[in-house]
Amino acid sequence: MRNYFLFLFIIIQLLCYAGEPFYYHYTVEEGLPDMELYNLYQSRDKFLWTGSAKGLVKFDGSKFTTYQSPAQVKPQKN
Repeated sequence: MRNYFLFLFIIIQLLCYAGEPFYYHYTVEEGLPDMELYNLYQSRDKFLWTGSAKGLVKFDGSKFTTYQSPAQVKPQKN
């Protein structure tokens, strides 16, 4: 009887085994302006907002949009 419960316990564990979580790893090649991110927030309209040294970044699920203040944009020297 003990072997039966052990066998049943092992079968239940195999059936209840969860897989690995699903995730993406985004880098500069996918559109991030910088790899150093400071904060992460998901808005009610399902946009993912993050703050970085190069500005505020919005991710809509397919592309990144960067917003910068005029103080962040450095004038280019000629």
